[in-house]
Amino acid sequence: MALGSRFKPFLVSANCPRGRFYAAYTVLFAIVALAVFFPFIFNGRSFVFADSSGGGDGLVQHFNAFCYYGMWLRDIARNLLFEHALVVPMWDMSIGYGQDVITTLSYYVIGDPFSFLSIAIPRRFAEAGYCALIVLRMYCAGIAFCMFCRSRKLDTHGTLIGSIVYVFCFYALSSGVLHPYFLLPMIWLPLLLMGVDKVLDGKSGLQYALVYALAGISNFYFFYMLTIIVLLYTIVRYAKLYGSFFPVKRLLKHIARMLAYSLLGAGVAAVLLLPSMMSILSASRVNVDNYVPLLYALHHYVRAIPAFINGGYGNYTYMGFTVVGWVSACLLVLRYKQSREHKFLVASFLVLMLFLGLPFIGHVFNGFGYVTNRWSWALAFLVAYIIAFTVPHLGEITQSERKAILIISAIAAVPVLAIPDLCTEKNVLAFGALFFLLAVMFYLIDADSAKRHMTKLLYAIVAVGVASNAFYLYSPSEENYLKNFTEYGRALKMLTVESPGYVLKGVSDGELFRYDCAGLNTGEVKRNSAMQLDLNGIAYYFSTTNSAVSAFARELELNYSMDQTYNDLNRRSVLERIACVRYVLSIPDKEKYLPLGYEKKALEGKRFNAYEGSSVLSFGFATDKVVSTATFEEANVVDKERLLSTGIVYDGTEENLGLGSGHESTLDYKVEYGEGVHVDDDGSIVIEKDDSTVKLTFDPIEDRELYVEFNKFAFSTGGPLADANAENGGVKETLARFVDALRWKEPTCVAVNVSDGNSTTGVEYRTLKDNYYCGRDTFIGNLGFLADKRSEITLTFNKAGTYSFDSISLYAPSRTTLDEDIANLNAIHMENVNMVPNGISGSISLPKEGVLCMQIPYSSGWTARIDGEKASLDQADVMFVGMKVPAGSHEIQLTYRTPYLFEGAAISIVSLVGLALATVVRRMRGSRERNHE
Repeated sequence: MALGSRFKPFLVSANCPRGRFYAAYTVLFAIVALAVFFPFIFNGRSFVFADSSGGGDGLVQHFNAFCYYGMWLRDIARNLLFEHALVVPMWDMSIGYGQDVITTLSYYVIGDPFSFLSIAIPRRFAEAGYCALIVLRMYCAGIAFCMFCRSRKLDTHGTLIGSIVYVFCFYALSSGVLHPYFLLPMIWLPLLLMGVDKVLDGKSGLQYALVYALAGISNFYFFYMLTIIVLLYTIVRYAKLYGSFFPVKRLLKHIARMLAYSLLGAGVAAVLLLPSMMSILSASRVNVDNYVPLLYALHHYVRAIPAFINGGYGNYTYMGFTVVGWVSACLLVLRYKQSREHKFLVASFLVLMLFLGLPFIGHVFNGFGYVTNRWSWALAFLVAYIIAFTVPHLGEITQSERKAILIISAIAAVPVLAIPDLCTEKNVLAFGALFFLLAVMFYLIDADSAKRHMTKLLYAIVAVGVASNAFYLYSPSEENYLKNFTEYGRALKMLTVESPGYVLKGVSDGELFRYDCAGLNTGEVKRNSAMQLDLNGIAYYFSTTNSAVSAFARELELNYSMDQTYNDLNRRSVLERIACVRYVLSIPDKEKYLPLGYEKKALEGKRFNAYEGSSVLSFGFATDKVVSTATFEEANVVDKERLLSTGIVYDGTEENLGLGSGHESTLDYKVEYGEGVHVDDDGSIVIEKDDSTVKLTFDPIEDRELYVEFNKFAFSTGGPLADANAENGGVKETLARFVDALRWKEPTCVAVNVSDGNSTTGVEYRTLKDNYYCGRDTFIGNLGFLADKRSEITLTFNKAGTYSFDSISLYAPSRTTLDEDIANLNAIHMENVNMVPNGISGSISLPKEGVLCMQIPYSSGWTARIDGEKASLDQADVMFVGMKVPAGSHEIQLTYRTPYLFEGAAISIVSLVGLALATVVRRMRGSRERNHE
């Protein structure tokens, strides 16, 4: 048998059958994927991104959610099969302080059809399944791209080459392996555009509506972006098909059809889309100002030149379309007059490239949040399509076009070779490959053999190009992105046996409690790991947050610079007890960071120990000592803690608790400025070099906690071009400042570390220009309980710049009555507490009417009953749920239901029926028309 016949199923021609085409795509994808991900295979790494600290997004969010989702689905299936009951857990106390399961995880896994396969993957095999599904998503993105190109009857070889550029663009290589669901829009986009084509051609909109629904169910964030892209595409496609927007009757007809199918698709997705969107819209992270500059910094535009070929950079400006993408784009632009298709493709390409350079567009695509180009997958699709469209013509380039492409490429190469930061091995090789390709295309292949050899050359150049981009990104000898990924087989261990909470595994006495950490960095804490341990922790890191938790952090000035993540309660002894924290976990050499009252070692693990609190509030406590929210908000932070430890903050009848003033705990201090630090006329502290210090001295204190309050924190800095002496420099100095400006990145997150010589704390502040700015500017740094005398602290400012504060205050609250106060507050608490899916129950007996506070984050999804009768529920102690309870013995029951879930389900059912009716009516109408013919 001839060798060629053996591989015949994988050989493609201009009009090859569908089966042979997709077989060829599969083989090509497998070969390139093997080359691209070889660094992972060779170095024994998985696709679970843990960051070099061990606490990154991929581990504590994506992989964690994937494992949890599999267990969650199997629990639902088990109840359905064996108990014949549909029980969907909607609330879980193991997610942070307690969170809605559906709205928290719908951003990550719930609704993603690929993640749904976790139901069949036992947790011990979850890492393998997680990695395989990332590759499968990429493969399906290529399939969807090929389907779109084949629907346009594009060249077979061009389609296959374009698919490789699309699937392995820098967005996929960088973001896709970090955030698996970031690959989903790459799948939905081509399928949606095919659906739009059918609707505008007067055909059925069923495909469009179903894919639109799938996009909405799988992730509301990218659903929003896809909607914008689809709208833009529809306008361009309509203009191309019909030449103008007149007559208006035809335009209105198409608008009505597109709108109807879009609404039906969104309606089908409403079961998840509605609760998810309502949840994110209520989050404090959304309701803040965002800095949107008119233009990016200069380096953004200069770095775009090589990035188009080989990579990406800040703000998710990801490209990496290889030299074939560069040449194809150049040729397309040069031939823009050749046809209507050329004109519309050129216009679309230039518009998207312009979008990439305008911060406001990144702001719009990010839901009017911080500036980011996470929509760059749409640009990847367009460039890949341009490649597929152009490849058949790359062997027919005229002499004038050759000259123009060479000139454009030479001009682009100048800054890459002239600017030191751009003249890297990676960029030089990219432009070397570009000029090699041009030389071969223009001068080494004669006209007769050009077409025959060009396709083979392009396959090789594209495969080598994406493999090279991956090598420079992943390889330990280059950018070493690989160092952020876990060793294969270790991810689950990091969330279980290697996490601090594992020392508490098996501890249960029937009472609900939480654990916290002290003295541990972010990587050690392993945020969200309580979800894998079936315990109740505090550390949290997901994109959607409960606004009540954020309000608590703001009111108590906790040193969280971001709303969506926090490690601990900063060993604030009052807050630990209020939050029902029974154990604080730490390591032996960090015991000095334990909160007051948590010194007793209860359990000892291989690395982490558990220290038990001496006086902790039980879950569900009640009192008639109530203070209004308004009074609480007006108090200083020390008084707020005293109010929390002696009563309940709740709107209603207020009792004067007679607490006096927290100002008695305020310390006067003197300031000593270190070298390179001075004070401006307006009182701002100017730090001339990183890690400069300021010393505060005060009368000696002991047996007290020590708080440092930074009130109304603000930071600014000038940058290289803001040098006061800039006008005095010559050409050489000016050029040097220009180069520095290209390198310089303005600090948007700064920290002030605080030390008393024994322990260290600190606060982190994010400016308006930071992507994770959440509007917070007042923080407490807690140095803990000072058993020995202290009389000074040192503030270390980590970045040069101008720091301003309304005030820096020192508080030294006494805790001599704290145990007694907590004991009094705990005198009346719930008994027989029982946690069940979506509910909690217990009993309580009050001598007179009071307020019951249960340490569950408040949500409108909770409903309460007292002795079976519905009761009013509100916020208590800012973060928790509370309710008035009359005197006597009562049975308390709380039930949870995800807000808007049932309403969304009703909309989905109605929309499905509507879509089915529309499809049936259309088919009946089509059948009648055929019969008349």
